[in-house]
Amino acid sequence: MPLKRLKSRGWGTISIFLRRELFFFVELGLKVSTIVVTAARNPLGLPPLASSVKIIERGVFENSAFTDLPGILNVAGMDVQTRGEEGTQSDITLRGGGFEDVLVLLDGARLNDPQTGHHNSDVPVNVNDIERIEILSADPGLYGSGTGVINIVTRRPEKNEYSARISLAGRNTSDIELAHKSGNKNYFSSFSAGRKKSDGFFSGREFSNLNVFNETGFNAASGEWRLKISAQKKEFGAYDFYTPGWNMPSWEKTETGYLGLSHNYEIDEGSYKTRVYFRRHTDDFMLDRFKPGWYQNSHTTYLYGGRFDGIRQIFPDGKILLGFDGNKSAVWSDALGERIFNDGGVFTGLFYNTGNISVNPGLRLDSARRWGSVFLPGFAFSWRFLPSMRWRNSVNKTRRIPSFTELYYPGLVNKGTDDLKDERKVSYESGFYYGCGKLKGSLNYFVRKEKDVIDWAKEISTSSWKAVNLRNRAVSGIEMNLSRGFISAGYTFIRSEGHRPLISKYVLHHPRHQFNVSLSGTLPALLSGSLGGVYKKRKNEAGYFVVSGRLSRKFVFGEMFIEGKNILDKKYEEIEGVRQPGRCFACGVSVIL
Repeated sequence: MPLKRLKSRGWGTISIFLRRELFFFVELGLKVSTIVVTAARNPLGLPPLASSVKIIERGVFENSAFTDLPGILNVAGMDVQTRGEEGTQSDITLRGGGFEDVLVLLDGARLNDPQTGHHNSDVPVNVNDIERIEILSADPGLYGSGTGVINIVTRRPEKNEYSARISLAGRNTSDIELAHKSGNKNYFSSFSAGRKKSDGFFSGREFSNLNVFNETGFNAASGEWRLKISAQKKEFGAYDFYTPGWNMPSWEKTETGYLGLSHNYEIDEGSYKTRVYFRRHTDDFMLDRFKPGWYQNSHTTYLYGGRFDGIRQIFPDGKILLGFDGNKSAVWSDALGERIFNDGGVFTGLFYNTGNISVNPGLRLDSARRWGSVFLPGFAFSWRFLPSMRWRNSVNKTRRIPSFTELYYPGLVNKGTDDLKDERKVSYESGFYYGCGKLKGSLNYFVRKEKDVIDWAKEISTSSWKAVNLRNRAVSGIEMNLSRGFISAGYTFIRSEGHRPLISKYVLHHPRHQFNVSLSGTLPALLSGSLGGVYKKRKNEAGYFVVSGRLSRKFVFGEMFIEGKNILDKKYEEIEGVRQPGRCFACGVSVIL
């Protein structure tokens, strides 16, 4: 099928205007806000952790050109390998791990898709509903995740407001969102509905995304209760998404439904948190949209489970945590068959913090029915040896069981392997954190020893991809972050060594060098602006630098804005064979009443 490239509609003067405003950032530096903060804030409602934690605050969402979760994570320094634009489909990776390795949580409740990690970014939440995003690169023995944890924390509104947002761009692209939020100290309600639609930047890459989110909560004598009900629907052209170089005009539709109930009870001596959740996901895929009867798959997956965390003060500077969780994953599919997996665990952790010294040992007994049980310990230690300097160290063991697709997929191009072993990883990290006034920074060195790593690989370029265990691999690197006022920057270097197949599809495709920079703040004449850039250089591939920006003007009841993505019009691929869109500008307005 011939590809018809559509011209981006934009205004060349906008990029010049944004560069001029960048000059004002540097010269004036007025009322600015940090884009990404590395801080010791308590993640997941836990006591302060000794290991490093990255917090992406709400200010990033409000003044960013991106209105989708993968775009925000990418600018913040994670390696998000995008197929479809505007959050249509992306693989989320951390520190050279695979896209199946990151545990994705919504207010502490698990969201990972058991069919395939390609759908882990199908989070049925609008960005306007997010308060912050917490990224833990070291699991303190409580979750057993592969390379890290991403926890999406939703907003708790404190006042009554109605809001609307609309933006328009070239390629018949539109982004519309309506929301109503209300709340006080005893009760809150949050509702939003968002729709993104586009013809795509070439034929075969159109998309239509719909998100509906609702959360209600109240405080009672028994504690705080929260109920979430949300849904998501995506329809998109998936041209060569999974068959790079085959020129397959594929089509895909996914639907996600989520129901979650949480209870938080706090007393002077500690707290008790209970979460139960249910996630239903459907995936309909046609390899060739013009031959629907030739090769088509339909999958329906279910994830339901619960988690309990109990924290008690046991001595003046110490708290202990005891908890358990359990999950049931099921798939009904004409390709994968009918499968059910059970997994869960019991865990405990100690949080000792004197202010200058913090110690966090943890232990999880993780059980997966087919792969047995294993102890997963974790330990973190930090020492504040100067008022503004802290030394952090951690070590932890994790594992990951294969997805249904890795085990059972019988595709023409990608084939699963039903006797895969579970991955085992041991991670070490040591680094320094500095925080004094507006200046914050961190420097971390990390090493991860991996056994039986799961990847899609093949011997020669003409053969099919097959899910295999890659035996042993060692990943090491350096991660640096620095922020002051209106500017924040980060750099990550990653090196991996060990057994390599002739051709690896995912695991060995991490960036060797990644640099991200963000500028954000207010300007004269009630203007606000932001610029964000991400540079990635993968092994044996040319590097690329992608820049996005936003300029807005506040009014009494809202704002007008201009957003630009890939302003430098770079040609690049996050996943080999899957082209990404060129320069595109959008303009819009938001109203809050």
